[in-house]
Amino acid sequence: MKTKFFIPVVMLVVSLLLLSCGGATPTPSTSGSDTSGEAASSEPIKIGGGFALTGEESALDLPAANGAKLAAKEINAAGGVLGRPVDLIVHDSQYKMDVTAQIAKQFVEEDGVVAVIGFTDTDSVLAAGPTIQAAGLPFITAGATSPKIPTQVGDEMFLACFGDNVQAAAGAEYGFNNFGPNAYLLWDKGVEYTTLLGGYFKDRFTELGGTIVLEDQYD
Repeated sequence: MKTKFFIPVVMLVVSLLLLSCGGATPTPSTSGSDTSGEAASSEPIKIGGGFALTGEESALDLPAANGAKLAAKEINAAGGVLGRPVDLIVHDSQYKMDVTAQIAKQFVEEDGVVAVIGFTDTDSVLAAGPTIQAAGLPFITAGATSPKIPTQVGDEMFLACFGDNVQAAAGAEYGFNNFGPNAYLLWDKGVEYTTLLGGYFKDRFTELGGTIVLEDQYD
């Protein structure tokens, strides 16, 4: 991807993510754009949107997908990016990791996208990330919060939200200061999000001088 085209694409992806996360949508600038090569093309800019429209994660992913679709609609109504329309290609992962991996492959091999957005959980991101990273495409998660993700996936991976370590530390500090030095820790060991969150909570709570009096997991 040429540098002159890469920067507007990144701006576009950020715009889509801002609205899918509930923020206002900035209008991508087309000023100073060149009229040759890629910039002059009328072909759409294809962005992959991977979301669990159905399944256990749909309560989070469906609103995120709708926000991304609205952002694409608003961007196109404002003239697109470099005079090119945005084509947001959305696939339903059903919150199944094998389907999620297949979607990532489809984005790369069949859809011809230039970037990928979506997925609100760490498990889905880790299932899709390696394929997208190997293709050299920017990938911004709409909601996954594991601070380990960029290291696990690679330098094309970006988080739109705060990390689990930050929110867990805040929870630990609030609990310690308002409810005392003892805590009971229970989490779902089958989900990466709760496992990481529980671990970060424990680290910060004990660092403050607190005690985890009982620790348990379920699956």
